Amino acid sequence: MKAVAAALKKAKKDKELLIQAGGNAVTVAGPASAGPKTVEEYQAEIDRLKKRKQEIIAAKPQLETAFAIAEAKPVNAHLMRRGDPENLGDEIPGDSPWF
Repeated sequence: MKAVAAALKKAKKDKELLIQAGGNAVTVAGPASAGPKTVEEYQAEIDRLKKRKQEIIAAKPQLETAFAIAEAKPVNAHLMRRGDPENLGDEIPGDSPWF
C-alpha cells in the first residue's frame, strides 16, 4: 500500500510540474524505454494507481470489534450472561474490583 501511495504522489507531482512547464512532453528519470510522458499519460497512470489503491483497501480484512478497557471514571456495568452483551444480568458497581 505504501508503494502505491508513494507512486501516486509522485505521478501527481510530475503531472503538476509538466502542466507548469507548459504541458509539453517531458522525459522523467527511469528506464530509457519509458520515453517522454504527456499530461494524458500521467492522468492515466494516476487513475490506474487510484484504482489499485481502492483494490487494496477493499481487500483489507474486516476486523471484528471487541470490548476494551480505557482509563476513565468508573461506571456501573451489567454482567453479561455467557459473554452475550444482549443477555444482561445483575448490575455490577464499577467503583472497585471484587476479589
